[in-house]
Amino acid sequence: MIQSRIVKYYAKKDPNIAIKEIPGHFVSTHSHLNNYLDMTTMKTRQNEAERIAIAMKDYYNVSLLTQSSVLKAVKSLVHFLQVN
Repeated sequence: MIQSRIVKYYAKKDPNIAIKEIPGHFVSTHSHLNNYLDMTTMKTRQNEAERIAIAMKDYYNVSLLTQSSVLKAVKSLVHFLQVN
């Protein structure tokens, strides 16, 4: 079963942020992959997307953006992805 092979990696800055990796061999018409990174949770859960935005803001050291402007941008992006 694929669920038994899932490995979770947690962010150092926020243990509530996780990315799931599934090792194996995955084939599509365009590529062959040895590892699948599941981005679904990060793309569909607004609260996790907000935490990721805050963590990325610190990582990229964007001095012109405030935390609230990053959160507004993430909320807009999440809304856009849900509508389209």
